Amino acid sequence: MIEDDQYKNRSKDGEKGFTRDRKLSFKNLIVLISQGMMRSLQRELNRFYAKILDKDFSIQEVTKGALSQARAKLKPEAFLELNQEGCRSFYEDAPYLEWNHHRVLAADGSTLMLPDHPTTRQEFGVHKMGRNAEAPRSLATTSIVYDVLNLLTVDAIIDKYAVSEQQFSTRLLSICNWLSVV
Repeated sequence: MIEDDQYKNRSKDGEKGFTRDRKLSFKNLIVLISQGMMRSLQRELNRFYAKILDKDFSIQEVTKGALSQARAKLKPEAFLELNQEGCRSFYEDAPYLEWNHHRVLAADGSTLMLPDHPTTRQEFGVHKMGRNAEAPRSLATTSIVYDVLNLLTVDAIIDKYAVSEQQFSTRLLSICNWLSVV
């Protein structure tokens, strides 16, 4: 799917896109971000390229600035679509576990404190925090649906802090319906 031109076109953010064939290609960007980064960005990039280029040592192939620029060209929905396709494929093709002929799903939510940036404030709003409510912070509410027997995240959503659990539950049920898992 990550090599499909239609998926690639749906995933690019506006006029910005992936026009030239670079070391940090669309495919490499998706794989790099999907695997999660546990160390510094540059170390992760060096380790990733040493692995895919089959080198015994890591030499800087791509800078963290190049990663930031490429990431800015990518819509977050690209990962949602990729996860949906992965779940569809898993439930259609894999011998997955069930309990009494049912999939066992769990939903859980959390609140996140977001980085302080003008775009984050605009998207998620600002809430006063602290003992005397003197510290303005941007907050978000998240929720996931997880297949507990197969260790699979079915879907996840993030929204403004003010969104209620009932609104999240309704949205998560509709998300599960696309996969016929409810």
